[in-house]
Amino acid sequence: ETLAGVPFVPAAFGVPGGRAETMRCNVLCAFSQGSLPTHWPVAFMARPTMHPSCVPPAFARSALRVKSGVSAEITLAHLLALGGVQSALRKWPHDCELDPVAAVRASLKAVAAAVADGDFSSAEIETLKRTAFVPVADGSGAFAEAPARLFARAPASLAPLRHEIP
Repeated sequence: ETLAGVPFVPAAFGVPGGRAETMRCNVLCAFSQGSLPTHWPVAFMARPTMHPSCVPPAFARSALRVKSGVSAEITLAHLLALGGVQSALRKWPHDCELDPVAAVRASLKAVAAAVADGDFSSAEIETLKRTAFVPVADGSGAFAEAPARLFARAPASLAPLRHEIP
């Protein structure tokens, strides 16, 4: 019980495989505060990810208060923090197992069910709409844009209709 709250577990904020200049920050966390390495795409900006060699075996996780998943509130905080750092997607490490698009897609899947269930207030949803966390390309490299500012280009076959679709 006491061991679950003591911060001695090596963990890191940021993308696995990244260096310090790619927004990786090594920390010590408690078992009850860290997330499992399999959950890093939905929480790496809001909760430290435990080092794979320090994850306790499955039978000991509940006693050490290791969370089996990441809550929608943590994922929402992760997306808001990701949108608050403009260079996060531009500095994405090349040796990472997921690209930025796949990581954001995983986060959006985790938040979608909570939004559909009405778990978030309208103010939280509006903040999420205005936060720039969706990866897009502009020809000079990756950057992020807010969901409320995205448009899809209609193909030429739909010429009589609108050219840009919100």
